[in-house]
Amino acid sequence: MKIRTSLAIAAVVILSVTAACSSDTSGNADTKPSKAAKAKPADCGADSDLSQSEWMEKCADDAGGDKAPTTELKVGDTFKYPDGVRATISSISQLTQFGEFDDRPKPNQIAFRVNLDVKNDSKKPVQLDDFAIDASGATNGGNVELVMVEAGAKQLIGRVAPGATAKGTNEFAITKSSGRQIVATVTRMDEDTILDEAPNWTGPIR
Repeated sequence: MKIRTSLAIAAVVILSVTAACSSDTSGNADTKPSKAAKAKPADCGADSDLSQSEWMEKCADDAGGDKAPTTELKVGDTFKYPDGVRATISSISQLTQFGEFDDRPKPNQIAFRVNLDVKNDSKKPVQLDDFAIDASGATNGGNVELVMVEAGAKQLIGRVAPGATAKGTNEFAITKSSGRQIVATVTRMDEDTILDEAPNWTGPIR
């Protein structure tokens, strides 16, 4: 009787040890993180820390809803609308040459031009008339006035075919005491691409 009891206890111990070893082995195999699990997805949200170029590379193809790109940009950055159209404020340049009938800045003002590039990466023509350029001082606000300067100006008129790029400008003057830092805002008046906030580009008059 003692022999049978001892054998039974020994069998239970052996089974318990075997089960524990088996569980530990399979547990290690199941819980070992894979390289794919370690990789974190890009943060494409509105508060993303990605730069505009990084956002365009990692998030632009999936843009939409709460994954909209930032609207606070630097001059030279590109903003992509939901339909694939891309807008870039390429430069903010000081105006020094004026025609006979052009508006000339006052002695206490700097005249400048905001240059916009529109690339149509959508599948249908885009109306340039839907775009409007505005500007304001980026240092301490500042008084910015719209001026009419024909020399070198390019009106936002007509349409852009799919795959094509067009340019447009708008001309302004700012008081010298307000500094040379400018915020350029592009508004697109298209009911299919309404944004919560229009994109803004910040940069100096050069």
